[in-house]
Order: sequence, then structure tokens, then C-alpha cells
Amino acid sequence: MYTYYYSAANNAFIAEGSSLLQEKYYQDAIQVSDEIFNEYFQFEREGKRRAGGANGLPFWETIPEPTPEEKKDIMIKEAELKKSGLMAEATSVISPLQDALDLDMATSAEVNALTDWKKYRVLLNRVDTTQAPDITWPVSPS
Repeated sequence: MYTYYYSAANNAFIAEGSSLLQEKYYQDAIQVSDEIFNEYFQFEREGKRRAGGANGLPFWETIPEPTPEEKKDIMIKEAELKKSGLMAEATSVISPLQDALDLDMATSAEVNALTDWKKYRVLLNRVDTTQAPDITWPVSPS
């Protein structure tokens, strides 16, 4: 069995023998039972997050609802991830089609597909993610 310590100031568990216990940032660390360690080792659970209490022990605090600004930032980041993924997909489709065209090996279907995918990629590139969630995404040619 291990012996664990908890630092409320750092909201962190430290195993006995760790050099962190000697650091000034962890001077508040107190030994905790296996029960407390097992209960609070995860940082988040069921809409709550671990926090350090005034008594030096961890407790579960309710995660507050994000502010409107935080919600907007989350939506923008999600839109940026979506855009990035769609751009990568379009590029992976365009690349072999462009190779076929460059080598004069493209069929008429490949030439048409290349044009459609390039138009799609241009439209994707024009998507303003700061307008999330009010984004009209271009339709993929596939």
C-alpha cells in the first residue's frame, strides 16, 4: 500500500517518497486515508470538480455554468476543430485527384470531382468560426 498526501493549495495528491513533498509549494500537504484518496483521486466527476477545502482536505464543488463569453469561446473552438477536420478531409481527397490531373491521367469524373472538392475547400476556408454557432457549413461534394 502507498501513503498519500494531499495539498489543498495545489489541489494535488502526492505519493510518499516523492521529492515534491520537500518543495515549498507543497508544505501544506497532509497525509490522507486510502478512502479519501480513492474518493477524490479523479479531478472531475458528475458535474463536480475536486477542490481544496479550508480544512486541508479535498471536497467536491459544483462546476459552475460557463459564462456567456466562455460559452462563445467553446463554440468557436469547436467550430475551429470542425473546420480543421473538414479541411484535412478535403485536402486528402484533392491530393490524389490533383496528382492524376498533373500526370494527364485524370478521367473526366476525376476532373469534375477535383473542381468540386477545390470549390468546397475554398468555401470551407472562408468560414468565419467567430460566428459560431451561426455558421452555414458548405456541403461536402461526397
